[in-house]
Amino acid sequence: MLFLGMDRSPAAFGVRGENHWFMPDLDGFHGAPGEGTLYVSFASLNNPAARFHTVEVVELVDPGVVDRWRGTPEEERPESYRALKDDLAGRLIARLEAQWPGFREAIAFAELATPLSFETYQHSVLGSFYGLAATPQRLRSSRAGCRTPVKGLFVAGQDAWGPGVVGALAGGLMAANAVLRPRQLGTMWRAIRSGGVAPDPAAPWHGYLRVAAIETLTPTVRRIRLEPLDAGAMPFSFTAGQYLKVDLPVAVEPIERSYSICSGPGENGFAEIAVKHEPDGLGSTFLHEELAVGQALRVSGPHGEFTCDPAHDLTAGTLLLIAGGVGITPLMSVLAAAADAGHTGRIVLLASFRAEDEVAFRPEIEALRERLSGLEVSIFVTGRKGRIGVDVLRAYTEDAHRVHLCGPASMMQDLIGHLTELRVPREAIHTEAFVSGRSNETRREKAHAIALAAAAAGVTEFTIGMTGGDPAFSCHPGQSVLDAANAADVPLPQSCGEGACGTCRVRVVSGAYETDTRGMFSNDELTAGWRLACQTLPTEDLMIAP
Repeated sequence: MLFLGMDRSPAAFGVRGENHWFMPDLDGFHGAPGEGTLYVSFASLNNPAARFHTVEVVELVDPGVVDRWRGTPEEERPESYRALKDDLAGRLIARLEAQWPGFREAIAFAELATPLSFETYQHSVLGSFYGLAATPQRLRSSRAGCRTPVKGLFVAGQDAWGPGVVGALAGGLMAANAVLRPRQLGTMWRAIRSGGVAPDPAAPWHGYLRVAAIETLTPTVRRIRLEPLDAGAMPFSFTAGQYLKVDLPVAVEPIERSYSICSGPGENGFAEIAVKHEPDGLGSTFLHEELAVGQALRVSGPHGEFTCDPAHDLTAGTLLLIAGGVGITPLMSVLAAAADAGHTGRIVLLASFRAEDEVAFRPEIEALRERLSGLEVSIFVTGRKGRIGVDVLRAYTEDAHRVHLCGPASMMQDLIGHLTELRVPREAIHTEAFVSGRSNETRREKAHAIALAAAAAGVTEFTIGMTGGDPAFSCHPGQSVLDAANAADVPLPQSCGEGACGTCRVRVVSGAYETDTRGMFSNDELTAGWRLACQTLPTEDLMIAP
């Protein structure tokens, strides 16, 4: 097997991800190693978001070609073995070059595995890697099948039936037939015959979108337009204020980050996000320094409950939108939705930025002024005009029936307190917080430390009681209150599960825990014990009031 790493996409040679067979002789003649039938796979092309590409070339050979080196430790094999590998790799690459001229120059890395490689690293018998021999004797053997002499032990996969992908599927079905009860079997086969379970239309969409445009809004913020791969209509709709989760290929495994949508829900050909570059942020650094137009990203969405639908949510009174920095992003979608709906009521936008050159969406805001007759805008540059304080808010809160607040945690915590002081009902205040990858990593680190401490103390679970007579439920050390409630089928309000939306508010009445408040609460609310269930990790038994 020849493994190739490419410095450009194989699509440059007209390949689109299909498998290719090189078959020099259909009559069964087996040429010398390097000259037989080849199977060439371009698996990375099946991932539209792949940044780097690989190719695998397989040739079946007699294991005897490496007999003279068998039994020698890997680090002690002579130069003659390396010469064989280099010669075979060269022959295979020459055949690829003949098929796709220029292919050789696109290879950045090449490594050949012989039958001895599979024997050494996979402990395969004579280097075979395709399961048991596909012979009549094997298929007639009592060992073929899913049942074993060990009570309760069943096997599935290709060696339970036959080789290959189809064999693996059949082996799985055989094992299911042997294990499931009759009623369960009927459910399984009905699902198979019906083509599976229909997708839930309310569930977030998952798939790939292509970067159609990148625009610099400020020195630290850029807007990214995403559109379908086929440039058709967007595969999902969203409500103003929601966000997308994006897989970013910055490590061995992609990292997932959440970004608010700034375009209006009336656009059906694209969705736009705005991203601030955080110097230590893996995700934002990639999006600012490496992302290019034309690249595809894996996306899921829409997500979030920080929503405003002008057709249903905007009635008499003032819609008050308050933003700090890039927190203005979801509020731009709210304004666009209001303009598209022809809203004529009063909308107030209070936006705070650290410096004049950090004011984002200035042209868009001016354009929205023309479309929204009731729009009032105040921009606060903190170094010049100061912060948004209680005196500023007083002028807009008397008839504010709905408030949307998004920005840094410290700002949101202060403003929630000011709004409460000005008698804005708490249920009228909707919040969205920034969530960084580092924050999620910190929670995992805390969870790991709690689990270790509990194990050392011999504690296997905590109990979470609920006021009002609802039954208590158990929580494993390191598990969040929200995860424990979901595992116990205890309904708690929830949406994002990562501390961004503030939906999973609970009040901790007693007990110790680790948490991150996310700026979702005022100081008075924190003192009263309000926390986010998704961020709260018990360190002893808790009592909560949902």
